Amino acid sequence: MISALAATALLGPQLTRLPNGIPVIVDTGGKDLVTIQVLVRTDDLPPLEAGAAETMAHALFGETENYSLRELQRLAWTIGGAVAAESAGDCIRLQVTTTRNRLRPAAAFISDALRRPAFTQVSLDEARKAAIHHRDWLNRTPPLADVFSHQATKTVGPLFVPNLTPDQAHALHAKVVRPERVAIAVVGDVDADTVATALGASLGHWRGEDAAPISSLLAVKDSPESAFKTSLVTVPGPHPKDAGFAAWLVACVAVAEGKGSALNREFRVSRGAAYVLGSYLTFRKAASYCTFYVSSTNEIRNDELNGLVASFAPDERAVDRAKAFLVGRYAVGGPTEVGRFGAFSIGHETDAARAFWLAWWDLKGAGFGRDDVFPSLVQKVSLAQVTEATKKWHLRRHRLIPPGSRRRHRLGINLAAGRVGLQWCSSPRPLPRLCRLWSLRSPCTRWAKARGLPRLR
Repeated sequence: MISALAATALLGPQLTRLPNGIPVIVDTGGKDLVTIQVLVRTDDLPPLEAGAAETMAHALFGETENYSLRELQRLAWTIGGAVAAESAGDCIRLQVTTTRNRLRPAAAFISDALRRPAFTQVSLDEARKAAIHHRDWLNRTPPLADVFSHQATKTVGPLFVPNLTPDQAHALHAKVVRPERVAIAVVGDVDADTVATALGASLGHWRGEDAAPISSLLAVKDSPESAFKTSLVTVPGPHPKDAGFAAWLVACVAVAEGKGSALNREFRVSRGAAYVLGSYLTFRKAASYCTFYVSSTNEIRNDELNGLVASFAPDERAVDRAKAFLVGRYAVGGPTEVGRFGAFSIGHETDAARAFWLAWWDLKGAGFGRDDVFPSLVQKVSLAQVTEATKKWHLRRHRLIPPGSRRRHRLGINLAAGRVGLQWCSSPRPLPRLCRLWSLRSPCTRWAKARGLPRLR
């Protein structure tokens, strides 16, 4: 039996779990239509498999074991609403919007796509075309292809894997699309018991298949010609469920988003060098990452961007501006930097967006209730908390190595306090001065400490 974990009389979203443990969050405060949002986590996949999962997502609403492509299309038409299956950054998103009296066939439709995709060559060919179309769009927008390539080299983003065989798709599906990796949110004019009955009948007894080894996947490398050169730096941050997540996001916004950001003041206002700049967020299983980028026809050295990020010191005005920007973006959304439906690129103006956030926060382990309180958490962030978040960028400064750079190890001279001594220091490129402070985790610092050399400051 399905156990209801929240009384239906309570206001706000209610949580129900299917017999196999899948969480189903129901918000009855929506409009006349009903939106079912299913999220499948992909945040723990290596770059090759993450890229293949993006392509596989486009094939989920192709043929299934029970329905041919024509029959599935007819069923989607019968449901009478919008259907979508795509990658959403750190998860796969499946959505069906329908009416309340068609909820049961809609649940059967989405269940068949989740559990029994056929992955015929026709559906995989269509998925490949969709993946290539999206990649072409990225390549036409100066910084985006560079951002994705950079994140893949850092193993925090997907590679481009447009070609899948049926065997590869089935093996990847068995590994990724499993009940323990799924969260569902339903928003609309429907009660929790009706949703639990409809989804329980089609998904309640679903068990994941035994995962087979995935045969060799091949990434496609493309280097589009562009007149723009992009500098990039990625900084790590806390997981979305952690206490310092809101403060870290505020710090990222203060550095890169809006006219008052540090990047805009330095590279666009002061130097007039930037064509486009900003940040892109990605959320992995163990941590979050923010990639700062500056794209320009005038080459901006990677170490310049690196130094600006590592030396950023927020003040009250910058924090207040960043908090207002983040709360506004969370409410109404903004331009989707990667052209897809993903976390922190959408707002809360539609039932589909609300359903996404409810499922996303629950999938991340923070609980669906975080969606309602997140704006207030941002407003409570203090300057001290943001400063603490940026301090970690300083401590990890030796890790902020842009792509294409090489570490150089060289001897410096410590003249502090009238003493002369040898000390190792490391840098992504030659420094304009003899020394720079690096983290205690630096291999050079550990080598020097083991030999009794003074730390260069």
